[in-house]
Amino acid sequence: MATNANSLVSQRLHGSVSVRVLHELRQPVLLVGPAVTDPVPLASPTLVACTDRSQDNVAALPVIESWQRTFGGGRPWVVEVMPTVAWPEGTIDDDVEREHVDALGAVLADHGIDVATRVLHGGDPVQWLLEFAEHVDDAVFVATSARWAGSRSHWYSTTRRLVQRSPRPVLVVPADLPGY
Repeated sequence: MATNANSLVSQRLHGSVSVRVLHELRQPVLLVGPAVTDPVPLASPTLVACTDRSQDNVAALPVIESWQRTFGGGRPWVVEVMPTVAWPEGTIDDDVEREHVDALGAVLADHGIDVATRVLHGGDPVQWLLEFAEHVDDAVFVATSARWAGSRSHWYSTTRRLVQRSPRPVLVVPADLPGY
């Protein structure tokens, strides 16, 4: 679904079709935001799953598996961006963060999907994800959204900002879908 998610005022006053679809539909939606070029080159799409410390991420795991089995593509990535607030070295436990993304990767591996994992350290998660994806062939982001799925506002969510700024499609997964 294409979306022109660049006018927050317009969307607040009038709503938008994509916001209504994401709020009502209880399945993943592939969004092509305003920064995506036409045509989108996707010869062999590689999923880049954006994670955080919430449990919402488990909803994306069966979706990633289904995508890989249906469309194939490059080896998927599970990526978490740690904010620089918790940096410099010694102020966060890298091993704990590494265990988190590795655990998500292990669940997918148990279902026959080989993934790579990475923990990034940076400021704005959206900017770091965009920079990471520049080095991934035919990247398609996967992001869960509790805010679009529920009644909470999504105006400033990482997923929404990723859809607005990404030159790549974003597969938005409702956070309340069941995981494995």
